Amino acid sequence: MKRNIFILILVIITIILGFKIWEHQNNLNSEKNISNTSLNLKDTPSIDLSDDPVFINGSIPSTWDIAGITDPIGFKKFLIALQISVINNNKDKAISSLDVIKFAKYDTLNNYDKLFNKKVVDAFKNMNIHQIFRNYQGAMIGNGTVWFKQNSNGTFSIFAINNTD
Repeated sequence: MKRNIFILILVIITIILGFKIWEHQNNLNSEKNISNTSLNLKDTPSIDLSDDPVFINGSIPSTWDIAGITDPIGFKKFLIALQISVINNNKDKAISSLDVIKFAKYDTLNNYDKLFNKKVVDAFKNMNIHQIFRNYQGAMIGNGTVWFKQNSNGTFSIFAINNTD
């Protein structure tokens, strides 16, 4: 009996979270055509930046501290600005988010379409700002397609792109 009640509660939570995700994605879709002039945090659209207490798959998210991110709201604003840049194919702005040391060996502008391929663009299109996965390695979107970190100076950057299937 207790197991059935627990399952029912999980189903209700999943339905509620599914609706919140659908509602959030519709709000983002109406804001995605905004063109930012830079990856400046103040240029991001005004939306709810709270975290969901439970992810859609029923898991409880790790803390931001575990991911090394001390400013989750700032990170989410960075992520939204980057999402807009990637979706709008603004190469200079997207490239500016790459970790300089990790991506130094790449000619990033000439290899932009290889780095930010369909898999990466889809990860940005489908991300849910309320359910950013994080662990001791950092934060990620797209099931590990793109990984982020907070740098020692407080800025944020992409430190890994896993764009192959």
